[in-house]
Amino acid sequence: MLHYLLGELSESAKAPIEEQLFLNEHYLAQLQLIEDQLVDDYVCEALPPAQRQQFETGYLISARRRQKLQLAQELKKTLATLPENRAVQEKITRWQAALAFWPKPVWRAGLMATALVLLLIGSWFVMQSGRTSTPAPIIANVAVPPQPTESPRPTPQPAPATIHSTAPPRIPATIVSVLSPGLLRDDTAATPKIVITTQVTSVTLQLKYQPNPAYSTYRAVLETVAGKPLFTRDNLKPTPQFLRLTIPAQTLATNDYVLNLSGKNAQGEYEEVNDYSFRVVKK
Repeated sequence: MLHYLLGELSESAKAPIEEQLFLNEHYLAQLQLIEDQLVDDYVCEALPPAQRQQFETGYLISARRRQKLQLAQELKKTLATLPENRAVQEKITRWQAALAFWPKPVWRAGLMATALVLLLIGSWFVMQSGRTSTPAPIIANVAVPPQPTESPRPTPQPAPATIHSTAPPRIPATIVSVLSPGLLRDDTAATPKIVITTQVTSVTLQLKYQPNPAYSTYRAVLETVAGKPLFTRDNLKPTPQFLRLTIPAQTLATNDYVLNLSGKNAQGEYEEVNDYSFRVVKK
């Protein structure tokens, strides 16, 4: 499938793949995942030079694919400006630097050998202490005069130990996605996809729109493709390029969604402006 996306196959080799894409939904979903990973690797400069050149000449042959690349590049730039993402990246970098030496075979072999020697020495000391232990003295039966009884003193109880949780703290994270208006919901390959993991607590959508001075504020209504409303936000302030909308991650499930944007005119009425389509995948 990767060779198909990069345009490296002949027409005869592409024919059975395109037939499967038309007949098999699972095959189409697998191709979309590979395409998303390919675009992400290109944006993150993770492709080899030869494959990167083939991506530019063989993949970017349609307006839809070029728009997909542009959205991924804008998303990367937006994520780089978020303070919480920079903090997470710094933590990851510090951990990688501290653990860089650990996978080397020389260190692993040395640590295993040291542990084995310590185990043998400890076992030898236990055996020696058992052989040389002094027998308990024999006490003769001697009559002891009765002693005055005293009320027993309460035995002090140790303070309960404080149990510290060793589970790593959950780091809240926010996903930022840039949406363009007018994408067709039936164009599966062009629909933006947002992947939400367990660490994600909110999703911030940056909506591209054309500012209109006739509208003082905007309203965003999130619905499923079946028309069920899930989330409404009023009084969105106009900005030069994007409208920013934050949605709690728990509101979203794996599904396709439509976001309707309307503007409030001078009479206080809302007029439809744009609609945006996207897909959510929760893991």
